[in-house]
Amino acid sequence: VAFDLHEAMLREHQRQRALVNGQWPLLQGDMRHLPFANAEFDLVTAGWALGHFCGWYGDNWQVEMHHVLTEMRRVVQPGGQVIIMETLSTGSLEPRPPTPELARYYAWLEGDWGFQRRELQTDYQFATPEDAVAHAEFFFGPELAAAIRANGWARLPEWTGFWRWQAPASS
Repeated sequence: VAFDLHEAMLREHQRQRALVNGQWPLLQGDMRHLPFANAEFDLVTAGWALGHFCGWYGDNWQVEMHHVLTEMRRVVQPGGQVIIMETLSTGSLEPRPPTPELARYYAWLEGDWGFQRRELQTDYQFATPEDAVAHAEFFFGPELAAAIRANGWARLPEWTGFWRWQAPASS
């Protein structure tokens, strides 16, 4: 099941799903109120989504994200896992949160919610540095484009964080 708040993202998911002849359902809704039964899934994931709460909800992000994490834990089966994927930087040779807000969020996941973090280098490979600039500047902005040019990067460094929480097994 794929679940997203935004219709445009679901349309893109539908397009991507068709490329692999996928058949899974696509549902629109709010992650703070998941329309699923308790313990319905053995794996629940969120990719590059929760970090937006830091900007959307300002000082109230923890309250709103608490609802999401509680819902994710509610719908995962005993012994199942919740995995959250977020950026740990683009254009950096070392993994690190790209903003102070995301640093606080990541520390909160680990300290308050017991998530364990793993880091994976997920670089973008382009034919040339010019190709890298052409593809990356639109999304990441002129500052990163300047770094690509200055470093002559055809391979744009990127890091992704994976935060994992495992539900206790039933007794």
